[in-house]
Amino acid sequence: MSRFEELATPHIGVLYRMAFHLSGNKEDAEDLVQDVFIKAQKSFHTLRENSKCKSWLCSILYRQFVDGYRKRRYFVELKDVASPPVEEEQSVWPEKITPADLSDCMNNLDPKYRMPLVAHFLSGLSYKEIAKSLEMPIGTVMSRIHRAKNLMRGKLSGLRKEKPLRIVKGGLHGL
Repeated sequence: MSRFEELATPHIGVLYRMAFHLSGNKEDAEDLVQDVFIKAQKSFHTLRENSKCKSWLCSILYRQFVDGYRKRRYFVELKDVASPPVEEEQSVWPEKITPADLSDCMNNLDPKYRMPLVAHFLSGLSYKEIAKSLEMPIGTVMSRIHRAKNLMRGKLSGLRKEKPLRIVKGGLHGL
């Protein structure tokens, strides 16, 4: 096994999940990951630190996706797309919010919010790694992830059947 395979192969799952959420379907995600591995293998000599292989690969994947977007000039609509299979972990979903609701909500985010969110939560990259790969300040990454979470929280709270508790200030007149 080559040094490249040794370092890159453990990250296939992370790359696939990120590619799936960016592209919207299994075939495009597989093609994207394959293209990333071909490109990464050719430029493996540019990897400075072996410990940064995951963020390096995610950065290549993101750039490959953006290059494809620029060629096509549209984002794929991700309607009624189920999440890719995740073998190693089982998720527990809040009552009345389905994984499909969550996926639809995330996929309807503006790409400038969706990209850092996907990179952080689905690929497990740190804010610093995301900032480097997206070529933006770390503060921008943090604020976009925060805004994306707030937008999703607002949209998903509208899906709940029961009304949220309302806090009313007390006082002399009970108002």
